[in-house]
Amino acid sequence: MIAGLASAGTLGLAGCAEKPPADVPLDGPPTSANDIVQIAGSIEQFSTFMILVEAAEMESALKAEGPLTVFMPSEVAFTKIEPTVLTELLLPQNKAKLIAMVSYHILPRRISGAELRGRAGGLTTAQGTTVRIDGIVNPMKANSASITQLDINARNGVIHRIDELLVPREDPQPAGIAPNAASGNPPVSSESIPA
Repeated sequence: MIAGLASAGTLGLAGCAEKPPADVPLDGPPTSANDIVQIAGSIEQFSTFMILVEAAEMESALKAEGPLTVFMPSEVAFTKIEPTVLTELLLPQNKAKLIAMVSYHILPRRISGAELRGRAGGLTTAQGTTVRIDGIVNPMKANSASITQLDINARNGVIHRIDELLVPREDPQPAGIAPNAASGNPPVSSESIPA
């Protein structure tokens, strides 16, 4: 399904702490000449996730024609995971897990904030499993992650900023993993990411 990414709009979420650069269009159609990689690369809050995209060799998928939707974790998201997770995910033997984790943040179609608002249900990711969306609550959720900014538009899709890493799991609370006291969610570890 990752290879098929060459095949997903447009409201701002009030009260967001960080604004994208002035040339990133919000509240409108995809008018930017820049692709998702160029837009995300220009926003410091996405730097760690973009390192993972590069390590997974998925930049070309995010530069593809699209349209795509990316639920992109901010730097805040990476403060909520075990410190060794990034190091472990970047090991060559964990590349399949890294690709699965990155592709779980990508939808192979453009879905605007307006389309998310007021709706709840699952959306199939490029990884092949479903991410749960709750557009009824405020802030809206992607699984347990809060969507902290909507509709950072790119030529080939849209980015929605989230405050937690999305982890594909068959079991939402694997046995032996204690919930994270801060969020009530199990901590992310490289073992909790299926290949």
